[in-house]
Amino acid sequence: MTEDVVVPYLRSGSLPSGEEELGLRTLLAPGELAAALDRYSVKWGADACRQASASLWSKSLFAALLPGPTWLALTGRAIPAEPKLAVAGGVPEGFVVPAPSGPCGDPDATSLAAFLIGPVTGSVAALVSASGLAPRVFWSNAASMLAWLIERFEAIPETAEAARGFRAAILNAGSLPPHGVVNPMANLIGYVPTAVPGYPGVTRRRRVCCLWDRLEADQLCASCPKIDPADREAQLLAAMSVGKG
Repeated sequence: MTEDVVVPYLRSGSLPSGEEELGLRTLLAPGELAAALDRYSVKWGADACRQASASLWSKSLFAALLPGPTWLALTGRAIPAEPKLAVAGGVPEGFVVPAPSGPCGDPDATSLAAFLIGPVTGSVAALVSASGLAPRVFWSNAASMLAWLIERFEAIPETAEAARGFRAAILNAGSLPPHGVVNPMANLIGYVPTAVPGYPGVTRRRRVCCLWDRLEADQLCASCPKIDPADREAQLLAAMSVGKG
């Protein structure tokens, strides 16, 4: 059941048509990343804000990069030292997971912290260099994805306690285990009250905008710090009505 949360973001065996396997290092190499960002920006039009486009591309990256390792850490499995992603048209689509070897172990927040300190920090650095955006924009995108994952695992009895531990150790802590490295995700995600049925009385609120509205006028995420509370409630209701809450 725990795997159901991340199945759409995992790849194993043969990849779907149109996807290719790329190592994260290869994808983030300056030439490869520049080409991917250029290709992605085209979908928004010739006059699109390239920095905003890079931010939204990074949301696809973190949606592919974080679910697999979070699930592996929660279930006590090893996270690959050299991540590989399924990529389609320059856009990350999923995390390539190795075949399971051995039973599950104990939840390991330290292994996920190491993944954030290593591959995720490297991803942010590459994106900052390619786009000129502040690191906090990309860390906020990563933190939002991780918060969503933790929320889903908190709702599953088998992983609820471990997920709460991950929230405390990784999302909310000022430093990351085991060596106290400063946590760039700390305090980037907060929660505000909501009366929408299906939510636990609160909903996620980012502290840094992802810049979507620079690509499509007036488009704000439900978690955006700039959204009006009434509009946020309307978006949450709409999401719940189609099963995406």
